[in-house]
Amino acid sequence: MSRKWVLAALATGLCHAGLAAGDGVTVFQNVRIFDGKSSALSGPKNVLVRGDHIERISAEPIQVDGSATTLLVDGSGRTLMPGLIDMHWHTMLVRPTPVQLLTGDVGHLNLAAGAEATATLMRGFTTVRDMGGPSFGLKRAVDEGIMAGRASTPRVPSSPSPAATATSASRSNCRARSAARSPAASRPEPP
Repeated sequence: MSRKWVLAALATGLCHAGLAAGDGVTVFQNVRIFDGKSSALSGPKNVLVRGDHIERISAEPIQVDGSATTLLVDGSGRTLMPGLIDMHWHTMLVRPTPVQLLTGDVGHLNLAAGAEATATLMRGFTTVRDMGGPSFGLKRAVDEGIMAGRASTPRVPSSPSPAATATSASRSNCRARSAARSPAASRPEPP
């Protein structure tokens, strides 16, 4: 795995997870910034993050007080970028095979999902949109910091199971189509 992705994930993970929240200060030194708009990386920069807000970006060194709430990260010329969002992810279905899903121990499947969530964060994804599956337990573990601290996994907004979503949508669509075809729907209301 490229070391630049690890730095990007660390940076966004720290900021997202609230480790730098409150009065905490994080300074990323000697990083090249990818902002998602420019076609090229910046030259070497330093970035000051206070709480969860980027306060300053500078080519010059940024002086901080060096208190216990200050975290200095030496980027060594690596890339710093915003966190990525994966809009179609299956929390519980990434690592196991179909046979493992059907026959595996649920505890093991949850641990595998947690490990995959950590690997996803290390690839730079700070948020994943679960598209259906039994991910509520993992989401709760992430939200409560059980997964070795919140910086170890992306945020996991959960969806109901795909079958429930499809069934609800199908029922709504059937009702709408049925109402549209109904002769009563085309007749004006009596006065």
